[in-house]
Amino acid sequence: MALSTTKYRTEVVQPWLKSFPRLPLDDAIARETVLLRQQHGRKMPNAIILATARCAQLSHATRNSRDFPLTRAGVLHPYQL
Repeated sequence: MALSTTKYRTEVVQPWLKSFPRLPLDDAIARETVLLRQQHGRKMPNAIILATARCAQLSHATRNSRDFPLTRAGVLHPYQL
């Protein structure tokens, strides 16, 4: 975990993280990941993230505008003015 691991933070952060749904990395996501890597040269972790959002018909909200430009369908930059 990238956050500080004090007992208080662990007790607060762990339940919060567990409240988010987890999507399995299935065959459809794996295929979309390969396509994203082939077509756009995405790094593997970024390709998996975007493929997961696309296959689940979700938008991907991120501050990482370098790896996820707004020109990609389904990408949102919520903090950009």
